[in-house]
Amino acid sequence: MISEELYWQVHHLSRIEGLTAAQIAHKTGLSPPTVRKWLQSDRREARRQPEKSSILDPYKDSIRRMLQRHDYTAVQIYQTLQRQEGYAGSYSQVKRFVREVRPPRQKAYMSLRFRPGEAMQVDFGSCGTVPCGSSSRRLSVLVVTLCQSRLVYAEFFACERLEHLLTGIRHALEFFGGVPERVIVDNCRTAVLNHSAYGYVRLHPRFSEMAAHYGFQPVACNPISPHEKGRVENGVKYVKYNFLPGRQPCNLPQINAALNEWQDNVANTRIHGTTREQPLELFRREEQQALSPLPPMPADCAITETHRANKFCRVSFDSNRYSVPEKYARKKLTVRADPDRVLIYEREKLITEHSRSYDRNTEVVDPDHLEEMKQTRRTAREQNLEHDFLTLGSAAETFLQELKRKQLNPRYHLRRIMTLVQMHGKAPVITALENAVQFSAFRAEYVEHLTINYNGGTDYDNNPLHVPRAGDALDKSVDEPDMNQYKL
Repeated sequence: MISEELYWQVHHLSRIEGLTAAQIAHKTGLSPPTVRKWLQSDRREARRQPEKSSILDPYKDSIRRMLQRHDYTAVQIYQTLQRQEGYAGSYSQVKRFVREVRPPRQKAYMSLRFRPGEAMQVDFGSCGTVPCGSSSRRLSVLVVTLCQSRLVYAEFFACERLEHLLTGIRHALEFFGGVPERVIVDNCRTAVLNHSAYGYVRLHPRFSEMAAHYGFQPVACNPISPHEKGRVENGVKYVKYNFLPGRQPCNLPQINAALNEWQDNVANTRIHGTTREQPLELFRREEQQALSPLPPMPADCAITETHRANKFCRVSFDSNRYSVPEKYARKKLTVRADPDRVLIYEREKLITEHSRSYDRNTEVVDPDHLEEMKQTRRTAREQNLEHDFLTLGSAAETFLQELKRKQLNPRYHLRRIMTLVQMHGKAPVITALENAVQFSAFRAEYVEHLTINYNGGTDYDNNPLHVPRAGDALDKSVDEPDMNQYKL
């Protein structure tokens, strides 16, 4: 038995296109004998299965009448049949029949109309991924639509966290140049913490703070009711299917720059399918003056979290690690982050600021913090070096003072002298320092010479180290040059 559609296709291929039975069989997947059989038939003979009687047959008319009066459930109908008409069959038979004959439910939606400046709708949409350093993040677009004029503001983010939602709304209000009466959002956790079945809505405290700052009324759609914000839903689709096709996201700044150009030259200047006007022109003519003015200061959109710096002077935030100065290692610090920056505080004191990274498991390090750590360690080594050197007796203090006064790099000489202590012990070095001070020889070479001689058993009185007087080099006479040889 073949379908009605296939029966007429076989006859069309034969009578209209003139194909043979073999050609029709090859094209339709039937066997040639089957094709010839149905070509010889003047009409399609339907094979009917004999209907089986059912225990439910006497009650079917009652079920239909009950469904016409009210949209009863299958359980209610089953219980009524048992109680009033003595039905002895199973519930599954009633349920299957009710599913077959119940009138289809058609959803109806009320057309929403808004006054100029009455409301704007906000929603996120997922648009694939965007590369961020060595990894990638989900690319999300925040779309904000003014309900009366359909003017659109859109911005891409690499996250859908609280700071991104608040920042996107702030940028949208600044783009519109005013504040509508209501801001309609869905039930995302960054805006709505709880929306009960009885209509109670508990908003996120930060979203409520923003609403109070700008003076708009926050409104949450009912759960699983995207039609209640249909304007922005269409706006998200418009970005996905008009802006994104043919574009390969390379990084956030570039794709946002392209989105801004598309928004100004395409989205807000096209003829809208419902209003039959350009959104920008309708906005300027009717809605712009209906918006409330912006407050003098923009809202604070940064989030605040408390983290403890580890022993390597790093603070973890959003899967990355940010450096802090060395003295804040292992301390509890406050992190304030917006979509672009990460600021780290100790109480009210700002200790460092970083550009926010959307890469994963990376370190963001300020070079000044590394240099500070290196300088701290150099200072500690110098202090330890001088402390150990001063343990070599009273002559060591005089030697160090003169060494700092006369040598450009005293640490170089101190390291060489302390190496002598490790090689030969303190006693010969102390004696060498006393002799060096006596002869005013404030260099490591003199101390090395004296130490080696002393350690080898040589008598200093018989083999003294010759040190020229400071003025000896100045007692030189030089003949006055004859300048006449330079005359031409």
